[in-house]
Amino acid sequence: MLRGAGSTVDGLVLRGFDGAGIWVAGAEGAQILDVVSQDNEIGIRVDGGAQDVRIGPLDGVLDGGAVVVGGNAGDGIVISGVGTGTVTVRSALIGIDTVGGELANGGVGVRIEQGASGNVIGLAPPSVGGLATAQTAPSAHLIRGTVTINGLPAPPGTIVEAIVDGFPFASTTRGMVDVDGLPGFFFSVPGPADELRFVVDGLTVDQTVDFDPGALTTL
Repeated sequence: MLRGAGSTVDGLVLRGFDGAGIWVAGAEGAQILDVVSQDNEIGIRVDGGAQDVRIGPLDGVLDGGAVVVGGNAGDGIVISGVGTGTVTVRSALIGIDTVGGELANGGVGVRIEQGASGNVIGLAPPSVGGLATAQTAPSAHLIRGTVTINGLPAPPGTIVEAIVDGFPFASTTRGMVDVDGLPGFFFSVPGPADELRFVVDGLTVDQTVDFDPGALTTL
């Protein structure tokens, strides 16, 4: 468990924990680099008001700094709680190993929940009037949208999951971003991939999106 400001975890393999392999509990400025978190209940958990947490090498170089999160019973990475935020997950291997083999987690790859905000998963898109653009993510397909249930706006906290080629990719909640003046959601999905689907509060949405590198799709 990391509580101290500026803590760094580097060069470890963590396996067999009943909870999280790494738990950042309120620490500010923590860095997690060159780590394998596998066969735990949760790979990495960030909560307790933790801020400015870095998971994975920000320069995009995987050799000598890759974070591998896979084979865990639950979610790969969980970012949770009001006051928790500005967590960056970039160039990490979630659900795959260092040679591209499958190392799936039992839950979603990345889950953001319970009011955690201001986080960046993958490349950070610029914001224009509160709306995401695709200009800085040429290899990712960006998805933004709003959520309705039975034709009415979904209540705050409604969970939206992205499914990539049949595998859970990431989860977020309605209201993480503004979409045309309405509370919405945003995903940055790196390729390669073929098809994107979505699940709202456990129910699969009858809509598919073909993966298109560099595209911005509004739902």
